Amino acid sequence: MTLTPQTIDLYAGEAHVLSVTVVRLGTPVDLTGRTLTFEAKRNLSATDADISASSALTSPAIVVTNATFGLAEIRLTAALTAWKAAYTGRVVTMTWDLWDSATPEPIATGTLTLRRLPQS
Repeated sequence: MTLTPQTIDLYAGEAHVLSVTVVRLGTPVDLTGRTLTFEAKRNLSATDADISASSALTSPAIVVTNATFGLAEIRLTAALTAWKAAYTGRVVTMTWDLWDSATPEPIATGTLTLRRLPQS
C-alpha cells in the first residue's frame, strides 16, 4: 500500500478535526469493530507519543462517522495540542501515523508542525 504523506500545521492549544477515509485498493474499508489509533512523535524511537488519540476510549478522540464507508474524524482537542514544557523553541515538528487494529502497517502518515503563539 502506498501512502501519501499529509501535513498538519497547528498552533499550540488549537483544536483541529482531520477527516479521513480509510481506503484499500480503491475500496473503502469497513471500520466496524476496528480500533483506530493516531500518534504523533518528535522522536520515532520514543516509547510514548507526544500526541495520541484512539477510537477505543469512552470519550474517543477518534470517532468513526460511517463505518461501512471507512469514514472517521480525528479530533485533536486543544488539550491534546497544548504546548508542553519538554518542547523547545517556538516550533516543534513531529511525525504522525494512523493505525487500524486490523492492519499491520500505518494506514496514513505525515508531518505535524506545532507552533507556539508569540504571546505565549
